[in-house]
Amino acid sequence: MARLILLVGACSAGKSSTAKALQNLMDEPNIHLGIDTFHLAIPTDKLELSKPDKDYLYPRQYQENEHTMTEIVHGDIIKRINLARYESVCCFLNHGISVVADEIFWRFDDFKVFLEKLQKYEVVMVAMRVSDAVGESRAQKRMEQSQNYQDDFRPIGMSRASNHMTHEYTRYDIDINTDNKTPDECAQLIYHELQAMTHFSAFKALCQQYLY
Repeated sequence: MARLILLVGACSAGKSSTAKALQNLMDEPNIHLGIDTFHLAIPTDKLELSKPDKDYLYPRQYQENEHTMTEIVHGDIIKRINLARYESVCCFLNHGISVVADEIFWRFDDFKVFLEKLQKYEVVMVAMRVSDAVGESRAQKRMEQSQNYQDDFRPIGMSRASNHMTHEYTRYDIDINTDNKTPDECAQLIYHELQAMTHFSAFKALCQQYLY
């Protein structure tokens, strides 16, 4: 039976790289439908956080415990794109293709839409943990080294804020700390758990908690 394996974590937790490594370990037919799959298809000028278009997304900065936090606020168009993203996942599952996806839940409303769309499917929830310090360091290094336009402007505090928000309402079947692990090592751990476990209950429990 096709299933969604969802890697949830902060910016620069290593979700996308781990998802790609995990794909190569899986026996079942699968496809990676990560955030970047869709957001990199958006017109480039709509994703420049240094010159934001509020119909798409924009940064909101604030201070918390003497740290700068940068939340990414989704405008109406991004919300519609995310809805289509979840529906795309359902389409692949309906055709017997498992999906490996990565996700950041910035707000509870977005998380609830995800639950509503996927509630009829098998979903394995995977936590991709990263410490604030490591996440921020990775984000800045990625910004400095990358040729990808989407990485050119990563505000200080974006990884830290997403780290505090994305795990707030969730629970998990598999929990991975990525601080000292490569994406390949994380993928091996996830794959081992997928093989060892026979029952994945976190997603159904979340649906019971928030939908019914």
